[in-house]
Amino acid sequence: MDFPADGERIISRSQYSAGTLYASSIVPTSDVCASGGSGYLNALDAFTGSSLTVPFFDVNNDKLFNEGDKKLSGSKLVPAGSVKTGGMIGELNIKKTTDSKFTALNCDTTGACQQQLNVNLSLLKGRISWREILAD
Repeated sequence: MDFPADGERIISRSQYSAGTLYASSIVPTSDVCASGGSGYLNALDAFTGSSLTVPFFDVNNDKLFNEGDKKLSGSKLVPAGSVKTGGMIGELNIKKTTDSKFTALNCDTTGACQQQLNVNLSLLKGRISWREILAD
């Protein structure tokens, strides 16, 4: 993936669900000795690498995932592929809440998490992530 920001990279695991690949990326500060930087949440079609057909991010914060969350790319409207976060983040975690709903947590590199409200959780169905366990 070609990132537009200088030095932007993915340092946490990407996750997959229902044809959507989503991952967080970071952009460190230009001073290698300084802490901090910025980050993005990214989502794309896992099979083609292109933009999703349904918005994954509520970019206009109206609590709806519709045409208002698309942007013009060339001559057609496409869902936003990424949103900027308030700082450097580790990974987007999808957790089941006590009322059997799902919430998205934006966790920073220190392990502190806050709710990420603009993620279309209805796109994430079935297995959210998996880990292979190998026996010796």
